[in-house]
Amino acid sequence: MSDPAYLRFFPYEEPYPNQREAMDRIANALSRGQDVLFEGAPGTGKTLSALVPALEYAREHDRTVVITTNVHQQMRQFVEDARAITRTEPIRAVVFKGKSSMCHIDVDYRECQTLRDATRSLVESESDRAELERRQQELLAESREGNDDAAAAREAVMEELEEVESELEEVESSNVCDRYHANLTRDTDAFFEWLFEDVRTPEEVYEYADERGLCGYELLKEGMEGVDLVVCNYHHLLDP
Repeated sequence: MSDPAYLRFFPYEEPYPNQREAMDRIANALSRGQDVLFEGAPGTGKTLSALVPALEYAREHDRTVVITTNVHQQMRQFVEDARAITRTEPIRAVVFKGKSSMCHIDVDYRECQTLRDATRSLVESESDRAELERRQQELLAESREGNDDAAAAREAVMEELEEVESELEEVESSNVCDRYHANLTRDTDAFFEWLFEDVRTPEEVYEYADERGLCGYELLKEGMEGVDLVVCNYHHLLDP
């Protein structure tokens, strides 16, 4: 008999006998839409027993595996096993800790939300201003060539530009998050290339973002689209 397809995600030569049985049962349960409850002594490979067939099922059905736990040691074990897997079968993984653990400016959730909203408004206004500036320069060039319609259109653009400038003054006077502003206005492709080269811990993401003036937590949220695996504290799912 050929090996089950899920073994492509098993990073070692051979599973323990109990691991093979657990993976078979979990794979069957996933295919039937059933729940699974199982236990085992420390060191018997429980995390891989759950992770390997789950990743195979998710890959085949365009789903994401979500691991939730409130035990830091369990989170570390899943990260370690996911790193081993990605050496042989690359996966895209995101590992979360709470916002309070990853915030570079040490604000609470409510204040962070206020800063995010203000920062996004600032970026949108800056973008509007840049577009209007570009448009009025184009119309100015056309009007100098004798285009009367362009001159009239430029007047309308200049009025709109004045309104945007006024809005910007108001937004700039409010508190914003410089790191989130950097997320929205700088090229962050390098971050995501780095993130998905391996399975990164929240501490590694924090350090990377801290050195570059970015907000790692918000970048992780952006990077969740299309990932194979998310590891997080279960409060991320249970707490609104």
